Amino acid sequence: EQGREDRSRFFLYLIAATVCLVVSSVVLVTIIFLVFLGPADPTEAPTASPSAVPTQAPTKLSFFESMEYLTREAISSPEQLLNTSSPQYLAVEFVSFDDFDLAAPFPAGSIRWNQRFALAVFYFSTNGDTWYTCFRGDVNCQGVWIEGDECSWKGVTCVDGVVTGLSFASQRGNGLYGTLPSELSLLRDLKDIALTSEALFSTVPESFGEMSNLESLIISNTPMTGTVPDSLISNRPRMRSILLSNNEFSGPMPSFRNMGELATLFFDSNHFTGSILTELGSLQSLRFLRFFGNELEGTIPPQIFELTLLQELFVDDNKLNGLLSPQVSRLKDLKRLTMSNNTFTGPIPGSLGVLSDLERVSLENNKFFGRLPPGLSYLHGLRILSLANNMFTGTIPSGLAQMTRLNNLTLDRNDFIGAIPKSLCGRLGTTAFSLKELAVDCREVFCTCCTCS
Repeated sequence: EQGREDRSRFFLYLIAATVCLVVSSVVLVTIIFLVFLGPADPTEAPTASPSAVPTQAPTKLSFFESMEYLTREAISSPEQLLNTSSPQYLAVEFVSFDDFDLAAPFPAGSIRWNQRFALAVFYFSTNGDTWYTCFRGDVNCQGVWIEGDECSWKGVTCVDGVVTGLSFASQRGNGLYGTLPSELSLLRDLKDIALTSEALFSTVPESFGEMSNLESLIISNTPMTGTVPDSLISNRPRMRSILLSNNEFSGPMPSFRNMGELATLFFDSNHFTGSILTELGSLQSLRFLRFFGNELEGTIPPQIFELTLLQELFVDDNKLNGLLSPQVSRLKDLKRLTMSNNTFTGPIPGSLGVLSDLERVSLENNKFFGRLPPGLSYLHGLRILSLANNMFTGTIPSGLAQMTRLNNLTLDRNDFIGAIPKSLCGRLGTTAFSLKELAVDCREVFCTCCTCS
C-alpha cells in the first residue's frame, strides 16, 4: 500500500515538473520573439487585421546575417562593423532596415545587396549628408541617394538593375569629402568610374583591382596619395581610358601589360618617379599620352615611337634627358608634342618636318642645340612653336613664314644671329591665323616687330 502511494506521489511530481518546463519554454520563446522578432516600437498597437506586407522581423534577421557575411568574407573589418558611427555600420543599417526591398529582401551577398551596401558605404565615407546636391532628403533632386532604387541615384548608371557606372566628375565632385572605401570593389560589373574632389583624402584601395570589368577610370583633381596598384591597371584588355591627372600619387608607374584597347592614358601632374616603361610600346591603340608634371627620369624609350596612332605626347616638366629620336617621324598622326622643362639635348631631327598634322611643338627650357632644320617650314598646320631657352644657333629660317597658321613663335634665350625675315613680321596681326607672338633676343637678332628679351 505504501509503495502504491509513493508511486502516485512520484507521478504527480513528474507531471508538475513537466508542466513547469512547458510553461518556462513558452515564456522563454515569448521573450525571444518580443526581443528579436517583435515590432520595432513596443508601444505600437497591433493592426486590426494581418498586413499583406511582411513585418520588420526578416529585415532585423538580415542585419545580423549581413554582419556575419561581411565578416566571413573579410569585406569589412570587425572593428568597422562594431563601430556604430562607421560608414560600414551605417550602410548595414540602411540595407537592413530600408523598406525598398521589404516585400522580397535581397539576400546578403546577392548582386543587388552588394551594390546597395557598397554605394551606401561610399555615401557615408564621403559625408553624403553634406554633398552639394542629391544628399539624403534633398527635395530639389530627382536622384536622391539612400532612398529607393539605387539605380535611380544621381551619378549611378545601371543596366538591367546592375550598376555599371559611378560618376562624380562635375561640380567639383558634388562636394565629396572623406575617403574612398574598399567596399566599392563589390561593384564587380562596374565599367566606368569618374571621381573628382578637392577633399577626397585616401589612397587607392588595393581591392579596386577586383573590379575586373573596368573600361574607363578617372580620378582627377584630388589630394589622393600613395601608389597606384598594378592590379588596378594591368591585364585589362577592355580598358579604354585612364585619367589620373592632378593628384598626389607617387612611386613608380604601374605595369601596362595586356591593355590592347587603351586609347587614353593621363598620368600627369602627380609625383611619379622612375622611368617611362618600355612596355608602353605594346599599347597599339594609344592616341593620347600625358606624363607631364612628374619626377620621371631617363630617356624616352624607342618603343614609344612605335605607337603609330599617337596624337598627343606630353612629357614636359620632368627630369628626362637624351635626344629627340628621328624615329618621331613614325608618329604620322601626331598633333601635339610637348617636351619642355627637362634636360633633353641634341638637334631637332629633320624628320620632324614630315609630321604634317602637327599643331604644337613645345621644346623650351631644355638643352637642344644646332641649327633649325629647314623641314620645319613644311609644318603648315603648326600653331605654336616654342623653342625658348635652349642653345640653338645660326640664322632664323625665312621658311618659317610659310607656316600660315602659326600664332606663337618664341625663339628667345638662344644663340641665334642675323635678322628676323620681313616675311615673318608681315604675318603679325590679330586675325585667327595671324602671328600674335614673336619673341627673340633683340641684342643678337635684329627685329623691328618682335617682343624682345
